[in-house]
Amino acid sequence: MTKNSRNKKGQFLVASALLFAILFISVASLLSSTTITDVKLLKDDFRKDAMQIISNFRGALALALSKVTSELELSPYNYSYTMDSLFSYMIMDGEEMMINWQNTILQQYAGRSINLSITNLVFKCNWNSSVFYSKVNATMTLDIRSYGFYGLKQNVSSELTLQFLGRKQVGDEVVIIIKVQKEKGLPVTDLKPSFTNILYKINGSLENKFINVNPSTLDLIYLGSGVYNVTFSAPDCTQPAMIKMILQDGRGIVVAAIQENGTYISDITDNVGPITTNVLCNPNPCTKPSATKLTATIDDTSTGANFIISAEYFIDTKTGNGSGTPMSVSDGYFDSTLENVEAQLSTASLSSGNHTIYVHGMDAVGNWGNFGSVVLTVTETPPPPQTQQKMHISDVSVRAIPDWWFYIHGIATVTIVDADGKHVSGAKVYGHWSGSVSGSVYGYTGTNGKVTFYSKDVYYWRGWGGWGSGKLIFTFTVDNIEKTDWIYDESVNVETSDTAYYP
Repeated sequence: MTKNSRNKKGQFLVASALLFAILFISVASLLSSTTITDVKLLKDDFRKDAMQIISNFRGALALALSKVTSELELSPYNYSYTMDSLFSYMIMDGEEMMINWQNTILQQYAGRSINLSITNLVFKCNWNSSVFYSKVNATMTLDIRSYGFYGLKQNVSSELTLQFLGRKQVGDEVVIIIKVQKEKGLPVTDLKPSFTNILYKINGSLENKFINVNPSTLDLIYLGSGVYNVTFSAPDCTQPAMIKMILQDGRGIVVAAIQENGTYISDITDNVGPITTNVLCNPNPCTKPSATKLTATIDDTSTGANFIISAEYFIDTKTGNGSGTPMSVSDGYFDSTLENVEAQLSTASLSSGNHTIYVHGMDAVGNWGNFGSVVLTVTETPPPPQTQQKMHISDVSVRAIPDWWFYIHGIATVTIVDADGKHVSGAKVYGHWSGSVSGSVYGYTGTNGKVTFYSKDVYYWRGWGGWGSGKLIFTFTVDNIEKTDWIYDESVNVETSDTAYYP
């Protein structure tokens, strides 16, 4: 039995040794056939992410402005134009588009743990005055937290502006010179006739009837720097032509000049400024300091028939054109060859006497016209009539009051009334203490005409047998009374002083 057990144990040891040998050989074989190569951990550059997001933001703003302006241009109200209520609905679409873009970026860069916010998003379209533009501005703030990148703020704008430089017209053939620019004054070079729509006013039309230019007669020639020659045929149009124009650039942004009465484009041969008449100040004479309304009429109908686009005034001395104080147009828009202008002129800084006010205006070609003038007389404002009332003292009352332990103080009450015996509030009363105490004081009367003063505490002890100090004397005397626009009439005072004793 013992012999068999030993044989089995020996067999187990041999088998174990063989198993270890086989495992060792297998591992050695595996290691000998394995090649260790360099491992590189790739990490995106946060700058690249930031630049891509900024670029996308610019594109999204342009696309949002394109949506807003395209919908506005397609509105059935665009040719009889009131923008405010209509534009607010279009802005909501643009804001929604930017919110969707923001959500898309957050999802696209979810692994970067970014914060992205859009603030100061403002859409502006001005298609109904002498300046025509479509623009949007916004601020983007970006954090890429996975990279520890915080605080990137980018102010971005997208814009399309239209400027009329001049017009030539021979019969039905009209040539308009325009300048179209993007944000930062960059020229627009991709305008096409298919993205341009022009309407013109029919000659003799009383109801401001405008018809579309035949697209086959419309041609655009690029002259460089964003300047184009726009040529079209306008049979039976007014002389000079009154038009409406709608343009779209390659980004889809629309800008338009669609005033209700049409846009008059200056003749490029005009070199004479408008005439200024009817310069008036109302009131005149005018007191100081106050203001007067300055008005004038600026008229270019006989000196080139161009729109008036600016007016200014000078006081006493005329300096360079464009350096005066701007004036506003009475009807809200510089959109006619004759405009009534106005301004509020302050006399606060003017000396008393006569001052000459000079006014002139500028037409759409840039010609400043002659000066009209008016003499404004400035006078000093007379002081308001003085209705001073009189006041006096009707009573002074003093008491001596124990305070605590062996201390005594005086209390004085002064009553102030007017000539009719009515209480005077807000009067400043000056007085002083004398006798066993001293000190000057002042105070103001209340609605009951009274003011109360307290003296300092005085130590007083008569001893254990009832003997000791003599009487304490508390005397209060009124020295003066003051109140704005009131007179202190001392001659009718009932009294000015009172004394109390203790004990």
